[in-house]
Amino acid sequence: MADEDPVRDERARQFFERYAEENPYASLLLKQHLMIEELLDEIVLSVCKKPEIARRARLSFTQKYHLARAIDGHETHLWSGVEKLNEARNALAHRSDLAVLEGKIDSFIQTMLANYPRLRGSMNGERITDLSAAGAGLCGGMARVAVEHVGA
Repeated sequence: MADEDPVRDERARQFFERYAEENPYASLLLKQHLMIEELLDEIVLSVCKKPEIARRARLSFTQKYHLARAIDGHETHLWSGVEKLNEARNALAHRSDLAVLEGKIDSFIQTMLANYPRLRGSMNGERITDLSAAGAGLCGGMARVAVEHVGA
């Protein structure tokens, strides 16, 4: 039969196997990452005389992170939280094994908790709840950093 293609069929099987399973962390992790990226944009664009031109540069998350960190100039633990969140998002995006992704999420949670112990009050030991609390803490802290630069 002319329509048979074992390579295509195997790739299709792999595709459906990979993407049929819902990841319990995907939505929350992607939303947190997007919010942090928006805050990094605010910091980077705050120093631009023509931000509309800078937006067209289509910088990667990592490039925005390094520029925002250089603009801010403060060595705060928030930056390590941003790095850990990005590592978790990358594990999700590159379809790492669930155990690898959960390890990255746990590392992000622990980084935030080690530096902001009052987050513990919003955590209950369930990974999804703790991820939510850690992300909220990071977004709140980075919003403060962004406001310092946008208002300057």
